[in-house]
Amino acid sequence: MRTLAAMVVAAFSATPAVAQSVQRCRAADNTSARLIEELKARITATDPEQVADRDTLFKIPVVNVNQISLVTDEATCLKAANAYGSQPGSTTPTRVYVVKLGSKGYAALDPDQPAGEFRVVMILSTKLAVTGGWTG
Repeated sequence: MRTLAAMVVAAFSATPAVAQSVQRCRAADNTSARLIEELKARITATDPEQVADRDTLFKIPVVNVNQISLVTDEATCLKAANAYGSQPGSTTPTRVYVVKLGSKGYAALDPDQPAGEFRVVMILSTKLAVTGGWTG
């Protein structure tokens, strides 16, 4: 009986360690830097067509570019990955780039799920629900 109890305790105590070992947030690299620069360019665009795309098609919230930063909080990245995977044709990514857009939302990118030759950037609300995005 002790052996069975020890196995049950070991199984339950090992589960959290395994779950915590998965890193959902992708680290800063060239891809995250390009995503941040692309977001900054779209947010600061002045061309009327680009502004219209940003506001109505892509639904990128306009924030001060100094408020754009890569997210490293695992809980936020997990929620963003789940939102990313909730869209038709997508699967929930194991790891995702998440960029905070000030106090107005987030952008998420899983470079392992391209749309053909393109990548899919999803715009998320502050509650991490998909509100817009683009493929490019």
